[in-house]
Amino acid sequence: MSRLLDKPVSVQRGWDYLKAYELRLKVPRPEHNTSDSAEQENWKKN
Repeated sequence: MSRLLDKPVSVQRGWDYLKAYELRLKVPRPEHNTSDSAEQENWKKN
C-alpha cells in the first residue's frame, strides 16, 4: 500500500484493510516429515 499511496502506511493499518475486505493470508498447511506420498495419493482416490 505504501507504494500505491507514495506515503508510509503502518502494518496495522494494512492488516485492518485486509480484514475489512475479508482477505486472509494464504499459507499451505505443513506436511509431516515422515509422510508417504504414494499412500496419500491412494487415500485421495478413495
